[in-house]
Amino acid sequence: MFHQRIEGLGLSIEEGTDAVPHDGRYYVRQGGSNDRSYRTLREATRRYLALKTALADRASEGGAA
Repeated sequence: MFHQRIEGLGLSIEEGTDAVPHDGRYYVRQGGSNDRSYRTLREATRRYLALKTALADRASEGGAA
């Protein structure tokens, strides 16, 4: 099981949790919904970091996160 979350952005990577299918894939979740799934943690982390940067940039510009 794997779970990494940024509460303030509603962003997470999950594998094997109650929120995602138990299929061995890593799910990037945004706002409580699955964004995409990946075979490896490395692939999921790339997407997670890209979304994190985009959401943080939007928040710093005064937009909704």
